[in-house]
Amino acid sequence: MFRAPNDIIKHKLHTHTFNKVCNFKTHLQKSHQMTPEKMAPYLPPRSRQPYQPQWCSYQGCDHDKVFKLRSAYKMHAMKVHGVDEVGFLALEITNDGEGANEGPDEDIDDD
Repeated sequence: MFRAPNDIIKHKLHTHTFNKVCNFKTHLQKSHQMTPEKMAPYLPPRSRQPYQPQWCSYQGCDHDKVFKLRSAYKMHAMKVHGVDEVGFLALEITNDGEGANEGPDEDIDDD
């Protein structure tokens, strides 16, 4: 389920509600002293693994470079393809499939 950045995030740990807009992972570490292993079940699947450089998976995109940074990939998707946050998350899900990161190694795009 997608949450907008300003949505209230609620969870039930130690019987309280977290309702501040900040990094959820940081909140779990500071407020609950959780290690990465213990917090994994509370995090969305895409944040459990580090970002891997990937090609743009937008249908018909002829961009021939690999995006080394998630922010660069997101900016490309929003500027070139006009996708919003939900659309970008869908692109990331598409890239989670087999072969999503295959391609030549020489053209890596940082921006």
